[in-house]
Amino acid sequence: MTWLRRPARRLAVALAAGLLLVSGCGSISAGTPGGAAQPAAEASAAASCAASPGTWTATEPASPGSRNNDLTGVVALAADNVWAVGTSADLNGGQTLIEHWNGATWSVITSPNPGESGNFLSAVSAVSPSDVWAVGEAQSGGESKTLIARWNATAWQQVPSPSPGPDSYLTGVRAVSARDAWAVGYYNRGPSSASRSLILHWNGTRWAQVPSPAPRATNKLDAVTAVSATSAWAVGSSGGQQLGSPFILHWNGTAWTQEEAPVQGTGGELRSVAATSTANVWAAGDESDSAGQQGLILHWNGTDWTRTPNPGPGGRGLVETLTSTAATSPANAWAVGYTYNGAAYQSLILRWNGTVWTQAASPNPGAGGNLSDIAASSPTSTWAVGQFGAVGGDHAFALRYCPPAADKSASTDLYTSRVFARGRQVSAAWLFKGPGYPRAMDVKALGKNGDQIDRLFTEPAELLVLQHCHQIKPSVVGMMDSYAHDARRPRSYMIIDGADTGRILRSLGLLPVTPAHPPLQN
Repeated sequence: MTWLRRPARRLAVALAAGLLLVSGCGSISAGTPGGAAQPAAEASAAASCAASPGTWTATEPASPGSRNNDLTGVVALAADNVWAVGTSADLNGGQTLIEHWNGATWSVITSPNPGESGNFLSAVSAVSPSDVWAVGEAQSGGESKTLIARWNATAWQQVPSPSPGPDSYLTGVRAVSARDAWAVGYYNRGPSSASRSLILHWNGTRWAQVPSPAPRATNKLDAVTAVSATSAWAVGSSGGQQLGSPFILHWNGTAWTQEEAPVQGTGGELRSVAATSTANVWAAGDESDSAGQQGLILHWNGTDWTRTPNPGPGGRGLVETLTSTAATSPANAWAVGYTYNGAAYQSLILRWNGTVWTQAASPNPGAGGNLSDIAASSPTSTWAVGQFGAVGGDHAFALRYCPPAADKSASTDLYTSRVFARGRQVSAAWLFKGPGYPRAMDVKALGKNGDQIDRLFTEPAELLVLQHCHQIKPSVVGMMDSYAHDARRPRSYMIIDGADTGRILRSLGLLPVTPAHPPLQN
């Protein structure tokens, strides 16, 4: 039985499959390449992070290329399921690089390389552990064509995609559902022609080009995000042949239209965009003025785009660029990038706490690093990737955020924005009870006097979820309902018991249609 209630009305929610797996309901490994991490290795990785609470720590992704290795995109589905994409290069040219983190180590996963002279991946996005997209370009015969690859729980395979010009590039991707995904970039009609913005859409069957506004001579898109089928954002730059300015587009369910960006400098570019709702969208990049190049951070509140003070060190004599941003709630967002002083790069990390942006300490191994992308699936599950300089060539770079002890004792098992309710993306806090409690759940199973429910309702999430592998007794439902109808703060909540957990996972192909044994019961 599934309960999904809000005072005075009912909600319709589509769950991200990856979240359901966290509960441990049944023996599920679909979508995870190479199997789970060995317990000893996973414990070692957890201990390493625990030893440095509140800091970013470096992990060791593979660097198979003899000349260059660069991770440019990352997506985190769970603590033991993280994907990173990019490029590795040797004397024969660049090849796509896809790596997977299983909770303890990174491993290289075979990926498509259709181009004869080079293949590059720029971005990655996931719907579920068995549905992940990566985009980039493939080079052959002096031309570049769009490259799209998809993970189907078994292998990465190329998916046909339009290339409207002899040089077509994809730089960003955002998967909303199995039948709704966006990819953006730019293309040229010839060697001397100006760049034109490129937008592709996946409808569940094929990728097709969608008309994109082109207000100036040169227009290109770097990133895309979406909160629902009727609200998406894309950002980049628009301008003359040499100098561009920040460029913002919005999808309203019917067409893409340009939004005005609050610009002050003589030139600039937005390189990333992230959203948790239609009223909380961040865009980051850089702009130039007489003092040099500084990072640029913009925020959308549902009505207007406004500039936000940037604490980064950029200015005269120091180039600063923000390459990516990620957010999990109105009170938690990140931006990453790099600074360059004319001789060396240094990675840069900024954090938003709901009030101000502050700079966080960032590791810089080797000769200095730069960060290309950041992914945050919850306040305590955040990754950033890029590259750092080393003797003989650049190496792949991956950082993991180790939350402080206060974050680890949070009220819930999972806090995420990867949930859709009533056609829009919402934040959700999850409380799980898995096979470790193999019987019907009553209030006594949720702490003294049900205090785990009490703590769940202190979360700022828009949707509160209780999930169990077995039956959930009416006493628990009654307590959840009582909290939800508190006149001081009415809330939306959902309860999922074992039978429905099984049905959801089987409908997504993550459990056999007829389980060999019944781990999910009423």
